[in-house]
Amino acid sequence: MWGVTIAADHPGREVMRTNTPLVYSGRQVRGDILNSMIPIERNGEILGYIWANELTEDIRRQAWKMDVRIIIVLTAGLLISLLLIVLFSRRLSANIDIITDGLSTLAQNIPTRLPQLPGEMGQISQSVNNLAQALRETRTLNDLIIENAADGVIAIDRQGDVTTMNPAAEVITGYQRHELVGQPYSMLFDNTQFYSPVLDTLEHGTEHVALEISFPGRDRTIELSVTTSRIHNTHGEMIGALVIFSDLTARKETQRRMAQAERLATLGELMAGVAHEVRNPLTAIRGYVQILRQQTSDLIHQEYLSVVLKEIDSINKVIQQLLEFSRPRHSQWQQVSLNALVEETLVLVQTAGVQARGRLHKRTG
Repeated sequence: MWGVTIAADHPGREVMRTNTPLVYSGRQVRGDILNSMIPIERNGEILGYIWANELTEDIRRQAWKMDVRIIIVLTAGLLISLLLIVLFSRRLSANIDIITDGLSTLAQNIPTRLPQLPGEMGQISQSVNNLAQALRETRTLNDLIIENAADGVIAIDRQGDVTTMNPAAEVITGYQRHELVGQPYSMLFDNTQFYSPVLDTLEHGTEHVALEISFPGRDRTIELSVTTSRIHNTHGEMIGALVIFSDLTARKETQRRMAQAERLATLGELMAGVAHEVRNPLTAIRGYVQILRQQTSDLIHQEYLSVVLKEIDSINKVIQQLLEFSRPRHSQWQQVSLNALVEETLVLVQTAGVQARGRLHKRTG
């Protein structure tokens, strides 16, 4: 209001006197109010003051609305933050699961490659991929060495089940890889008295080197030279056993042939002595038989003497064959007269005191 002087105890006078803003509450006809007064100053001189008041109820209502807005904003911000945290956590968890699964498959020797992930997870996945690639290359080299080895290789785990078998082992034993891998190694000789060096290594820790054994293969017994050893993991724990073996069949056959050749050489030397000791008397006997045959006119005696001469010649032939026994010979086929063979047999039978007669029909053409 214009031209109205304020009371002497009016708070406005305190504001002008102290040049300090003042806020106070009071009661008026329309209700409780909140009054705010600020001094007006120009060039260091207080000219008056300005004031404004508002019902306390209106202020409370406005403050409540503001509080509600603040709560809404804070709640929305909190919800958005929680949502972002959940999304980030899920994404992080998914990336961690991918890496964990990749490491699990890597531990199980299953070829895999992790996808490229964002951020630091991408660096981790790339490191895992590099590690997997290095392991694959190392494992590939080891596998190639085992696969192309000339000797047979079989590995078993702590339970005695076959875990590895290379192609050379398949050829030597006669068993296929799919028949044995995952199966107990002992099933190969359940019904035999075979002593297994690799099972001895697994059960008692005894390692064998170049041990010669007779192995019960699928179709035959095989002479093998075996070397066994234990398999340890990176912690030094025994996880199985390994046997490396080679087929001695060819070597054994070579040794047998060499021994036979030595025996034949010895036999040849013996036969040379026998020929010298036997042929000389036979030569004399043959000469006397020829003389007797020339001096006798009895046809029966001449026939007997002819048989004796022929048998002496047969003995000489046998001696010659014994001398050549150590040298391989091919079979010789020739035509013989069955009638002559029967006639000679009848003569031999008659000399034993048995009367025998035969009638032979000659056919020509």
